[in-house]
Amino acid sequence: MEYVINFLLRTYDLEKIDLPDAKQEEKRLGETYKFQLESLLTLVKKIGFKSIYILVDRPDETEKTGNDPSSTYKLIQPLMRDLELLGLPGYGFKFFLWDQIEPFFRTDARPDRVPQYELKWNRKSLKEVLSKRLLSFSKGKISTFDEITEEPCGIDDHLCLMANGSPRNLIRLCERILAIQGDRDSGAQKVSMAAIDQATVAHSEQLCIENYGETTIKELQRVGRELFTTNFVANDILKISANGARNKITGWANLGVVAQLGTVIVPPATRPTHLCGVIDPCAVRLIHRAVPFGKFLKDRWLTCEHCTTDNLMNIDLYPEGEDPICRQCGRKLL
Repeated sequence: MEYVINFLLRTYDLEKIDLPDAKQEEKRLGETYKFQLESLLTLVKKIGFKSIYILVDRPDETEKTGNDPSSTYKLIQPLMRDLELLGLPGYGFKFFLWDQIEPFFRTDARPDRVPQYELKWNRKSLKEVLSKRLLSFSKGKISTFDEITEEPCGIDDHLCLMANGSPRNLIRLCERILAIQGDRDSGAQKVSMAAIDQATVAHSEQLCIENYGETTIKELQRVGRELFTTNFVANDILKISANGARNKITGWANLGVVAQLGTVIVPPATRPTHLCGVIDPCAVRLIHRAVPFGKFLKDRWLTCEHCTTDNLMNIDLYPEGEDPICRQCGRKLL
């Protein structure tokens, strides 16, 4: 509390105050945190503010949560469940949370009291972000990445596809492309497709290791395809029991790199089985890292006409007689 008060005083060029430790300890024992928040609000109102916003961002990136959805939600659960605190007059709480914690949050959710919004960046929105960034850094001369490539091919859409809905990842990918182009030929006036191809693999590898861990990526590369069933993983790849393969796939799903896409019948079997797919474009790229980037997209990129979701999957991997479906809405892609 003393730190916050002195920060506010310093902002307005006022001398700091020293609250005796003994009195502070007495206050900690005699006052609740909510009372202290109310006292802080009273103070800031006296210097001209009307309210206080508390923003909680990236709880999944702490040392204790380590990109684990369950651990992440446990960290913020006391706050999410404290409706009295969230409804404190004069305060606004905003949580920017990983979408993978939604199943855990749903058990405690009170949408009537705490509104929930899903932030999504589609390919069109990401293209606008990229265009504005290019215009800004080129003083209005360049509006698309295509303009600075040796072979214009609509590369902006391709880069936005690989960004997987993240403006930050889009910028990181572009930075990696320019860095690799500089290493290959620092005097080049245009970006080569070879540099883009190399950068998509390097960027995908870095991002996937950050998000899912090196072990998971090696396992998916060993699977060797973006669509698979439990039996395929158990019998053809890992040579383990069906339950063991199921647990392995569940682990990948918990990380957010794999999802169940539906059910299919794989001959000679007559009963349906779950079809799973790798849903992160960067992970799919790593599985097929030896394939040139242009061919990689040509063989796999299907946009759903209904929900506009971009799907990266080789539909030839679907069993004969089964229709490929969108990973988002479940409608037929063809």
